Amino acid sequence: MPTCDEIHHTARNDALADQFNAGEWRHIGRTISSWLARSRQRKALAELDDRLLRDIGITRTEARKEAARPFWYGGKA
Repeated sequence: MPTCDEIHHTARNDALADQFNAGEWRHIGRTISSWLARSRQRKALAELDDRLLRDIGITRTEARKEAARPFWYGGKA
């Protein structure tokens, strides 16, 4: 027999699931996936040496500025 806490937890999860349709959950998943990718890319950018930065056409200052941006900031600065 489930405990009161388990029943409350299940009811809370069911209520949350009812608030969002499948499309909204996909959107949330894509957003989180984008944030994770952006965070990894900015970390990798910060680790590039000057030769590689020249190859991609940005300066060390530009790379530092981009790498310092929060993961939720996308697009142009």
